[in-house]
Amino acid sequence: MQKTSAPIIDPAIKQLYIPVKVAAFSGNPKNVFEALLLASATVRFSETKSGFNVECSQEKNYLVPISAKGVLPVDFNNAKTIKIKLAEIPQEPFLPMIYQEPHAALVSADKYKTYARDFASYLSANCKLTLWRSPATGLVSTPGESERDFRIRLSQTASEKRDTAVAKLREKYQSRMLTLQEKIRLAENKIDQEEAQAKQSELDSAISIGATVIGAFMGRKMIGSSTVGRATTAARGVNRAAKQRQDVELARSNQAELQAKLDEVEGQFRAEAQALSSRFDSQAEVLETTEILPKKTAITVNLVALAWVKG
Repeated sequence: MQKTSAPIIDPAIKQLYIPVKVAAFSGNPKNVFEALLLASATVRFSETKSGFNVECSQEKNYLVPISAKGVLPVDFNNAKTIKIKLAEIPQEPFLPMIYQEPHAALVSADKYKTYARDFASYLSANCKLTLWRSPATGLVSTPGESERDFRIRLSQTASEKRDTAVAKLREKYQSRMLTLQEKIRLAENKIDQEEAQAKQSELDSAISIGATVIGAFMGRKMIGSSTVGRATTAARGVNRAAKQRQDVELARSNQAELQAKLDEVEGQFRAEAQALSSRFDSQAEVLETTEILPKKTAITVNLVALAWVKG
């Protein structure tokens, strides 16, 4: 039944009027107000678990629809939280109203004490405070902060810690890489020197051999001691040239080994730097989670009242 005048309600029952921006029934006719149960409490959460140290209080406000069927017309398992402070809810109508007749469960003042006890029991079993902690940074979410918002806030701290860790890692590897780079530079210089000496030995050997051959074909009928001496010198030159070529190959091998060591060290640095980046990735990091339930002694029921909600 609908009335344009307010129903007669026991003065012991507090009546409040929920703003349309907070809650409304889209299926009801325009300006028809339906009576629901409003329950408000202050809940204190406390946690001293390792990594999670929190002590806070939150005001929790709910609207509870009334069931016309079933044994329990008021079931807090159907309660819906509303985002408004109790002190901000109007105590007077804010526009002309048509009233839906309240359910009998809402017009008996004696029942409100039972509702208050049931509400406290419901909160102690269902009102959880969820917190997240980042193992990489040690940062903990604030009460009421969503996981998404926490990860956004975490990203700045994670980036700073990642940059610091990578800088320390670079410092750790820098001396080894600089030492290897200097050894490679010296090895390359050695290669240049050995190649120059090898070319000179080959040239000297070629000249000596050429002189010996020319001497042998200059019409001399007999090979003298000077010719033998030149041949011996030429042979020694060939041996020296071959030795110089071996020295070149050894120098190149040494340079290649040093370069391989440098590549290995740089690869280790890159792998560890990548691991640090993954560790401090705030979006991919697996967060530690804790859910805190309040004790009944930490719940203060502020008000259980009749709430008018616009259709």
